[in-house]
Amino acid sequence: AKKAVDIYISSDKNDRYLKDVSSGGSEVNFKPFLKKIISLPQDVKIEEGEFIRNKKGSEKSLETLTHQKILTEGQKGISYQNLFAHRLKGSKKIILQDPYIRLQHQFQNLLEFCVMLGNNKIIEEKLEIEVISWNTKEFLEHSRSSFDELTTSVAELGIDLTFKFEKHHDRFIEADNGLKIILGRGLDIFEKTVGRFSVGEVDQTWRKCKACEITYVKK
Repeated sequence: AKKAVDIYISSDKNDRYLKDVSSGGSEVNFKPFLKKIISLPQDVKIEEGEFIRNKKGSEKSLETLTHQKILTEGQKGISYQNLFAHRLKGSKKIILQDPYIRLQHQFQNLLEFCVMLGNNKIIEEKLEIEVISWNTKEFLEHSRSSFDELTTSVAELGIDLTFKFEKHHDRFIEADNGLKIILGRGLDIFEKTVGRFSVGEVDQTWRKCKACEITYVKK
């Protein structure tokens, strides 16, 4: 009707292989239309959507590229660990811009993100995280108080968290390893858990996701 098509065909053999998994997609199966499989050159391998080509023996360099992860409504098996950990490993400085860290569960999301990063680094190393967020004027002091408390808490993990309030729309993670992760919904990707004793409260992979897209860009 809009004379436009939005298609994202999965090449993951463990997750809806050759089906349309675009946000709002109908999961049309393209496997019957497969004509030919072309192998990559011997000196190229794929790791989580990134092409890595061997050069001069053991030397490796990232040549590209943009990789996208599409989360569907109600999807399980997702966590900050499997979305971000190996991509951010080794970073010393991370910027998180998310204008919607203001409610209790959103601060809890930030805490869980920091715990993941704390467990992802060498214990003795320090990690700097700068958070750029926003709130309405009447709730800024409450937000500042919550950030101050969270900053003290994550310091035990070897994380130096700073924050500032600036009004932006875009949501992203930017690391000093050259990676930028564009977040469709910021860190707020999970639906609210139900009941007093929900497994999802202690293990993110059991939570249901909200539909959104996460894009990884290597600069």
